[in-house]
Amino acid sequence: DSYRTLVPFAQKGLDIIYFENLSGENSLLCQASDGFRVIIEGCIKDFVINYGFPVSVWLIWFRREFLIEHGLRFKPFRIGEDAVFCMEALQEEQGSVVYLRANVYQYIKHSLSTVYDNDRTKLRTSIDNAFSLYLVYQQLSENKRYPSRVYQRFKDSVCVLIITHLLRGNFSYLFTRRTIDKMQHNSMLPLYGVGIVIRMLNILCQTPWVLWIASFGHRYIYRFFR
Repeated sequence: DSYRTLVPFAQKGLDIIYFENLSGENSLLCQASDGFRVIIEGCIKDFVINYGFPVSVWLIWFRREFLIEHGLRFKPFRIGEDAVFCMEALQEEQGSVVYLRANVYQYIKHSLSTVYDNDRTKLRTSIDNAFSLYLVYQQLSENKRYPSRVYQRFKDSVCVLIITHLLRGNFSYLFTRRTIDKMQHNSMLPLYGVGIVIRMLNILCQTPWVLWIASFGHRYIYRFFR
């Protein structure tokens, strides 16, 4: 019943309709939404200040004329292109948005997902892509449309992705060291998040050879016990 839920809001002429998803591993029975609740309806700026930027384009309906008017297109990134698209769209502060508490999209994760793919070539491509993503996030944050903390979540996520890909790939020590050096040169370290995982990653990044040694266990031992 997704259309039954969303179409009445689309008919209001809103620029953006943001909703939620129901996710699960391997399989998920198709379930009808149990209704919706309007969390916020107003201008884009108020939405971003309160809830940040969405990362998944499949959780949003965009008004076609809004996209055309602002010339919004997907960037040619291998990963993260939907987050960049959403972030650029929501720079248009005066646009209108509604946020619905409604699970109208169902997301199924499975073992063949790229999230679990440890192919070194793909991981290296993703690392290169991540540096490009970080540059886009940094440029958008420098425009100061919103407070820097609103953009920090995305900058942090890119940094974590690079480090975890180094762990998953067990690349050469030289590549590992050069990648960490590049992160430090671009002020991407230390990580700003909180929690034990972030603290552990910060410790590993202080000494590249420790991160390199840890990648052996992550790639081979962790995968064996998954």
